Amino acid sequence: MKEQLYEIADIAPNINPVTQSEIENGILTDQPGISARENLFHNYSSEQLFSVSTELKNLLEGFNKVLSAGDSTQVYNLMQEFFIKKNYFDNGGMQIFQRGAAHTLVKDVYGFAVDRWAGMATGTLVSAGTLNQETSSTLNDTELSLKFAGITLTGTGILYLRQRISAQDAIKLKNKKLSIQFQVNQDTGGAIDYTIYARKADALNDFTTSTNIANSGATSVSSGVDTEIKWENITIGDCSNGLEIEIKIECGAITTKNFEISNAKLEISEVITSFVNEDDVINKLKCHLIHH
Repeated sequence: MKEQLYEIADIAPNINPVTQSEIENGILTDQPGISARENLFHNYSSEQLFSVSTELKNLLEGFNKVLSAGDSTQVYNLMQEFFIKKNYFDNGGMQIFQRGAAHTLVKDVYGFAVDRWAGMATGTLVSAGTLNQETSSTLNDTELSLKFAGITLTGTGILYLRQRISAQDAIKLKNKKLSIQFQVNQDTGGAIDYTIYARKADALNDFTTSTNIANSGATSVSSGVDTEIKWENITIGDCSNGLEIEIKIECGAITTKNFEISNAKLEISEVITSFVNEDDVINKLKCHLIHH
């Protein structure tokens, strides 16, 4: 059993991942005190598990991650971390940046830089600015954050950052009490308001139209101060078609200013718990397989 499980992540090129039938027959159930079929894999088909195990093996090779020979526990823990979500945001620490290039902001158009997070700027004019990854941030132990960089806006300037949670995950949040947090920093020279919004898709995995659920109310964030924004004990209702969480940053008219965001967490809880950076392999795997 353990040897079969280890094959999921064996970095030797001649060892293949486990087969669909092996997973379907419950090769992971030999872990003490754990019923994989009843707990870990309750909502997943053998095809989905096979896809994850294959992708996990490929990613482990790409990261040159070395596991102790014959030790299935590390691989099991990685699989468990993937399927049992403590944070329903993907890439909450902003570590995964597969595009590797900044996105130039265009007025009223959402774009991506770090994986899974879409940003947009609006105002009378959006004349400069990018969405990028910051690599010397004070917000996260990894020194990584998402950054709206060198932003120049006129008029009533506003920045938006959002992540959409697919129906497969959103249905697990239906009628739960949720809490959300972010760590932020900005250098405008004055205090500005940040507000978190929750919306639900009106059709399955289709955000063409959405319905507002609630918002956090404005939190004032001083210039140059690492600040936690949190919204706790949210009554989310039926969000099973998909859930959108968005931050609105009311920056006003600005010239070459910067805004960082990291430590994003969406959890089933009435209160915020500590943010923990996920294993890079699991983080990247979630970004790859968000539609399973």
